Amino acid sequence: MENISLDKYIELVETDEEINDIVTISSIVWPFTYKNILSNDQIKYMLNLFLSPKAIKKSMKDGYRYLLLLSEDKNKMGYVSFKFDDDGIYISKIYLLPNFQHKGILEKVIKNLSYFGKTITLNVNKHNTAAIKAYEKYGFKKIKSVVNDIGNGYVMDDYVMALEVK
Repeated sequence: MENISLDKYIELVETDEEINDIVTISSIVWPFTYKNILSNDQIKYMLNLFLSPKAIKKSMKDGYRYLLLLSEDKNKMGYVSFKFDDDGIYISKIYLLPNFQHKGILEKVIKNLSYFGKTITLNVNKHNTAAIKAYEKYGFKKIKSVVNDIGNGYVMDDYVMALEVK
């Protein structure tokens, strides 16, 4: 991977306006990403559960950091949420707006986060084959399968994937 820094293209989310940017991006990306995987009702439920302003603020208090990803002309491209853990970094969320997908941005995000730990882990929906393929392309391996009950009759049926950073 080319060593390209995102330093001038990221913005640490701290304000209510920036939190609302995350909510807006999620409201676009989630239906696009999960339309063939989850029902509309489950998408709405999960957006409210995990990506409402209240939920984002709570996760920030729990140690998660959110970064807005910006294009060279400062357009919002997407965001990443992560938390440091004992082994490195756990990526909770990484979403790019549809018009910024397949442009090498994911590779740059992973490369930059790899400087902070020996392992990067994340969960990915088992039916999100495009994301699984992308993560595998960058060296992630499936390490286990998990099903988490998130209430309202819904579950998250995921693979946990990990990248060992050298």
